[in-house]
Amino acid sequence: MFSLDNGFPCAEETAETFWAALHGLVTLTRARRLSAERVADRLALLVDRFVPREDLLGDPHPRRPGERAHPIPQRSVPVPLSDAVTSRAGGESPDDGWTLAHAEWEGEAVTPRSRRATEETSPEAPATASSGGRARTDFDEIYDQPDPRAFFRTLGAWEYQTPHHAQAIFRRMVAAREQAAHAAEPVTVVDLCCSYGINAALLNHDLTMADLYEHYGSAEVAALSTAELVERDRAFYATRRRPDAVRVVGLDAARNAVGYARAVGLLEQGFAENLETAPPSEALLRAVRDACLITVTGGISFLSPRTFQPLLAAVRGPVWVAAFVLRSGSYQSLAEALASFGLVTEVDRNRTFPQRRFTDDQERQYAVEAVTAVGEDPEGRESDGYFHAALHLSRPAPDVTAFPLASLLDHA
Repeated sequence: MFSLDNGFPCAEETAETFWAALHGLVTLTRARRLSAERVADRLALLVDRFVPREDLLGDPHPRRPGERAHPIPQRSVPVPLSDAVTSRAGGESPDDGWTLAHAEWEGEAVTPRSRRATEETSPEAPATASSGGRARTDFDEIYDQPDPRAFFRTLGAWEYQTPHHAQAIFRRMVAAREQAAHAAEPVTVVDLCCSYGINAALLNHDLTMADLYEHYGSAEVAALSTAELVERDRAFYATRRRPDAVRVVGLDAARNAVGYARAVGLLEQGFAENLETAPPSEALLRAVRDACLITVTGGISFLSPRTFQPLLAAVRGPVWVAAFVLRSGSYQSLAEALASFGLVTEVDRNRTFPQRRFTDDQERQYAVEAVTAVGEDPEGRESDGYFHAALHLSRPAPDVTAFPLASLLDHA
């Protein structure tokens, strides 16, 4: 069992930051069944950041290179880490979920990210089967890189495609919201779990998902440094910007991904925050107050009412929430939370969308069993080799009548 109860004195702010990070690591470990080796690596980094060398105790001077600057006061660890660790190698997080540093890109700070903690896994990240074994392939390393090349290279091999299906649907939703609001200026879309800004790229630019796979998989792009790619992508997206582009605010716990999306101009504002474990910043609440549409294409199972409630409370007008949810998961708790804000949730369970191919028979078995367990039929969907998602749309009741769900899904 790991122990961090060293009893060192510490400033309260640093203490709270450390214990929030540790609690996030514990929760992440329990949710994702990280291996002991993976937990030890992350724990070592956390301790190195905060635990001082003994010869520095009481040293009033600022941190010097190689010194551990912030001591930790005594407090009980939320749960024994040894109880949460399994023998499985690798983690299942599109974001390590507990890095504490500020993200900076081109001199512009992104809000510090917090910890992702959930009982489920994201549509892209692996889940754990009830048997306790690995259920889905580990794509842990691609979600918070300095640029999206690894993301597209890796998931392209498995035909990841949810943003492709969402593209036309989200555009029709934006048009409906503009019509309802008689908007004279571009409306605001808030993209949750925004990653590298893929939904913003497809919503606001004359591009397809296939174009993005081709772009980031090209030999020419592969040869560039991240800084060179940022410069190239600024021009790449600027020349393809649609005249009807909307304002997109992005939220994701992965600070590098958010930083990239901001740097290349995909997001008007980006926030590396996790509302599952910390309240939203005032800047985030200001940024979302004019939102007319909240979107999620990946990561909905990371989110609980804790994420949606403060955002919806901050929004000043009517808002829609559109979420692509894997059929193996449940949206019930979120639908209930959205209902408390007057939003009616609809889903056409006969209309589903392939998410990506299974990487092996174990994934197929997991998906078929999970879908069957929630009362859905895998025949012709998961049985054919793909994870499938359904669109859940939550809106004020008058909008349900004015803009039928079927019309928004037409040709999708």
